[in-house]
Amino acid sequence: MTDTMSRYLTEVATSTPLAEAALKHAFLELEGDTSGHDPYHIVRVFRMAQRLAKTERADLETVELIAALHDVKDFKFTGDDMSGAREAERWLLEQGASSELAELVSGNIAGISFKGAVTQTTPLTID
Repeated sequence: MTDTMSRYLTEVATSTPLAEAALKHAFLELEGDTSGHDPYHIVRVFRMAQRLAKTERADLETVELIAALHDVKDFKFTGDDMSGAREAERWLLEQGASSELAELVSGNIAGISFKGAVTQTTPLTID
């Protein structure tokens, strides 16, 4: 992990160790990306998601996980609509998350990924 990524991690508060691990995972997976998915993008999305979760009274950990993992193995990089959702679920289960949490996060990632103006997606929950 680069010094920049490490610096960002020390500046971001997370609600749980799992959310922190997801943020680290995203940094490592997207390291070297030149399409705009740099550490600043990840942190900006993560912090905005935290603010929205608090305002909307959504589950903070769930929202943090979705925000951290939403671009990992995304359609934009793989061409596969479900690769990001599958990777999020796989990674969360590998970390010991419950199957319910892994399915909730992966389902929301599948529902929010930007694929272009002609692709309709519907968020599944407030998270």
